[in-house]
This record gives sequence, C-alpha cells and structure tokens, in this order.
Amino acid sequence: MDGGLRRAIGLSRVGRALGQRRCVVQDPFDALGCSDWSTPVRGNTGASLKVSLSGAGKVTSSPAGINCGGGASDCNEAYLPGTVVRLTARGAGNINKPVYWLFDHWEGACAGQGYVCTLTMSAARSAKAVFVRETNGGL
Repeated sequence: MDGGLRRAIGLSRVGRALGQRRCVVQDPFDALGCSDWSTPVRGNTGASLKVSLSGAGKVTSSPAGINCGGGASDCNEAYLPGTVVRLTARGAGNINKPVYWLFDHWEGACAGQGYVCTLTMSAARSAKAVFVRETNGGL
C-alpha cells in the first residue's frame, strides 16, 4: 500500500474484544491493526449534512465539502461535531436566455436564514435551497 494512503482497518487490541476502538492507519501497521501514526476514532466521527435543491441553482460550503447543483452532485458531507458550516446558495442564469433562477428561501435546518446559512454541526441535518424562476433577469 502507498505510504501516503490512509485506510480504515479493524478494531485494535482491547477494542477488538470489546468493539470500542477503531484506528485509521498508514502502513506499516502492527499485527494488531494500529501503527505508531494511528488516529484513534471513537464513537460518532461526524455529523452528516445533506443539501437538496428545488429549481436551478447551486449550494457550496465553507469549509469545503458541499458542491451541489449546477452540474455538481456532492450534496452530502460529514463534519466533526462543533464545526461551523457556512452554506451559500446562488441562483442560475444563462446570458443567452432571459430566464434566471433566483434564491428564494431555505427549508429545513437553514429555514429563516438569508442566502448564506450558518450551521454549527452537532447532529445529522438537512437543508433545502429553493430557487424561483424569473424572466428578464428578475427586473
């Protein structure tokens, strides 16, 4: 295995018997499944964020992970609990056609926020960005 490639392997030492500890390791690893560089992974390692769209537009996140709509399809991401995630919704338009999609509102975890939604991840969440069709650029 490539020394830079990480992979999840089985449970280690006591964890093998009790099912309590997993390791993310790089080769070389010991016979019990953990290396000196192991990062212990305990319990729930991430809070899932799922984004969906209604209409034509795009949602991206900071930190990176969500890039949903507009031809991109990365609409799910796991973040560590406590991570502050900023979602930004952008409508779609076509310079060659007088039809535009404008951001209208959020549903779900981002309801009531503007086109930029800020979430502190603590559990699985979902947010839906709703875009409405406008002609003549919404003018």
